[in-house]
Amino acid sequence: MDRNVSGRQATISFGRGLFILRYASCDVPQSPPRVRFAVAGGLHSAIRIVPVPGSIAGELNGVGEFTVISAESPGALEVLIEETRPGGGIGCSVVLDRLGGSAQVPSSQSTAAILASPLSSPSQASAGQLVAHLSNRGDVALALGEWVGGPQAPTPIEGLVIPAALLGDAALEYQVMPAGSDRWGSWLPAGAFAGSRGQARPLRGIRLRLSATGSYTLRAEALFLGAPIDQKVGRDLEFMSSSPFDVMVGFRIELVRDAARDVAPVSLAALPASANRLKVFRSSRAS
Repeated sequence: MDRNVSGRQATISFGRGLFILRYASCDVPQSPPRVRFAVAGGLHSAIRIVPVPGSIAGELNGVGEFTVISAESPGALEVLIEETRPGGGIGCSVVLDRLGGSAQVPSSQSTAAILASPLSSPSQASAGQLVAHLSNRGDVALALGEWVGGPQAPTPIEGLVIPAALLGDAALEYQVMPAGSDRWGSWLPAGAFAGSRGQARPLRGIRLRLSATGSYTLRAEALFLGAPIDQKVGRDLEFMSSSPFDVMVGFRIELVRDAARDVAPVSLAALPASANRLKVFRSSRAS
C-alpha cells in the first residue's frame, strides 16, 4: 500500500473465518472517498482477498461496495481512506462483518473501522478529553468512556494522555510498557503524555492508580491483539499482554463515583434518644 497518499489509516484485526469488508457510509456523497486495503505485512497465502467480479482488487469506491476476505489464520487488514479530489473530504466508515460460525474471531461478531478525525496538535483537544497517539494516525481526542481503537476499530496505541480536568478530588497516576519490552516506564500524573511518538512502538501494557482519598474509582477496558477484551474496576489497575509483541489495540477508561465512600457511617450514639427506645404496641380488645 502506498503510504505517501494523503489520508487516514487504520488496522482491522480478525481471526480465522470468512468476512465481508463493506463500504458502510459516507459523509461526502458528492465525492465519496476511496478506500484502499491490503493484508497487513504483505500478501499472505492463508488470507485471500476475493473481489466482486468487475471491481478493482483492494479498493472500495462507494457505499454498498464490498469484497470477501477468506482467512485460514488470524491476521489484519491495513485500510487507507483517501480523498478522490482535493478538499473532497475523507469522512466515511468501513465495516468488516464476519460470516459463518468460527469461534476464533478475537473481538465481536462485527468489526467496524470508523475513523476519528486526527488532531493537528495535542493542544486542539478540549479540556477533559483523552488524547491518544495511534500508529499511522497521529493524535486523536475522545471523551472519557469512549474507545480508543477497540473492538470496532482496533488500532495500535503508542501513547496517551489521560486528562486531569474531570478527576475532581481524585489524583491519578499511570505508567506504560512499550512493545518488545518487559520494563515499565515512570509513574506520571494525569495530564502527562505516556508512551512515544514517531517511534512505531505501540504499548503492551498500562497501569493506573488513584489516590486513597477521593470519591471515585476507575473502570477500564483494554484490548490486545489475539485476546478478548479485559475489563477491570478498582483504584489500582493493570493491563498487560501475554506476549511482548501482542500490542494494545483498544483502551477506554472512565471514572465511577464510589458509592461506599459517599455514605458517612452512622452510629447509634448519634441518633436521637427516642430512636434508641424499644416501643411495644399492645392490641386493644373490645370489652
